[in-house]
Amino acid sequence: MKIGYLKFSMNMEIDFTRGKIGNIEGRATLFRAIIDAGYHLTLYSQITKPEEKSLYEKDYENEYGIDNSWFASIDYKPNSPVDEDTDLLIVENGPDNLLFKTRFPSFHDKNGSKQTFIRRSAEAIDSYNGIVFFLNIHPDVPFPLRKMANSEVDFSDKSNIYRLENGSLPEHGWASHKEFYKNKKLIFFNQAYNNEKYLDFFDGNRQGYRDSGVVTHRLPILFGRWLLPKKIRKRKYSKLKEHEIVYMGYPRAREKEFEYYFFNLARKHKMDAWGPWDKKANYEFKRKSMRSNIDVHGFLPAQIMCTEIYNKSIVSLGLISKKLQQCGWVTHRTLETIQSGCILLGIRGADGINEYLDDEFLISSKKEFGFLVEKIIGLNQKDRKSQWRKQFEKIKKYDGEYMVDYLLKIYNKERRR
Repeated sequence: MKIGYLKFSMNMEIDFTRGKIGNIEGRATLFRAIIDAGYHLTLYSQITKPEEKSLYEKDYENEYGIDNSWFASIDYKPNSPVDEDTDLLIVENGPDNLLFKTRFPSFHDKNGSKQTFIRRSAEAIDSYNGIVFFLNIHPDVPFPLRKMANSEVDFSDKSNIYRLENGSLPEHGWASHKEFYKNKKLIFFNQAYNNEKYLDFFDGNRQGYRDSGVVTHRLPILFGRWLLPKKIRKRKYSKLKEHEIVYMGYPRAREKEFEYYFFNLARKHKMDAWGPWDKKANYEFKRKSMRSNIDVHGFLPAQIMCTEIYNKSIVSLGLISKKLQQCGWVTHRTLETIQSGCILLGIRGADGINEYLDDEFLISSKKEFGFLVEKIIGLNQKDRKSQWRKQFEKIKKYDGEYMVDYLLKIYNKERRR
């Protein structure tokens, strides 16, 4: 089976030891699983320059003891149309959708001319006939189907403002209907347990999934244990814990929830946070958090460093907004936290959370959260490890093999229709 992979839009990362942008853990896990299953994988998007160098020079060594030799099995064609004999094309859509360089000339095509990543994506999709899977891995910015394929004035129209490179208009599209629909079947996946509720919230003006009548499915989360540094894979649960409570990232749009759960507790227990807290928009809340005795650290240079911090931490909380609780939106970090050797607590009532965490690890209030944190921190090392082991056994099946099986079952079902 031949599988093509395209990232809309911008270049993408494949090396977890260097990756900085979201979904590197899910993407790398899926890529290796596709290759391990004996399937052929071709990348039709640019990867980063350092990774290109590793790919061309066949240099897969890294300081973490991670086996990246699977890179050698990747077919890399960032300037080419999709091969005619490709069975399935997967298009990943993430947090950089419509941001950064996506609408501006930055990608060099096969002739050396600059074009936008959006146009590269559209032309690659246009070159393919068959089933296309769109993976939405960020809640706020699902793939803009209406803007790409169902606009009032699409890219094939001579008056299209993007074609003329003359500004921006909401009714004008970045691609054409024909590029996306001719000889293709579009299937969409959302990383939400409750897919219908997710569409209620996020199927907006640029998406239009329901209006278009496309098929949508739930997209499970995944994390390959092979992504962990060798020393963590070997010891699994560390006896030496440097941090009591840890939080990764900045709680964008969840500042109130962060304050509610953590501020009082941080006065009793050591709490550390890592992430983009130094951004101008985040700085005032950073100062407020530090006044509440939370140690705020900088953005980590590579996502793999999160696993090392989790491994040296006792407990973390999967913080989520009210809206995403109703959708049941879960990220790969749920698995990454537990796989790394840290006990994870979650919010009771979030749709689908019990698939990943037993009820004994869920909380409904800051009082309950404080009680559970006190209990876990107070356990001896053996009992604490036993609690972590329960979580690990529950989530360990969500790896690359699980995801490949899941996607191919849907592919085979859609192919037979």
